[in-house]
Amino acid sequence: MMPRAKLILPLMFSLLCSVAEGQVPVTPAARPETLLASPDAKLANNKKLVSDFWREVVDAGQIEQIEK
Repeated sequence: MMPRAKLILPLMFSLLCSVAEGQVPVTPAARPETLLASPDAKLANNKKLVSDFWREVVDAGQIEQIEK
């Protein structure tokens, strides 16, 4: 059992420490407002509402804007 463990343990560590080759770097949208556009007017309004809420409440920390 011991020689087998000596072979398996380094293999497991090498697999855990390997570099992921398929990763793509995250890049933000050049113009975030274009992400809000939609042919469906209701969906576009909802996207704008959520975007404005996120910007005002979450990013800026203005919790008094929650009721708005």
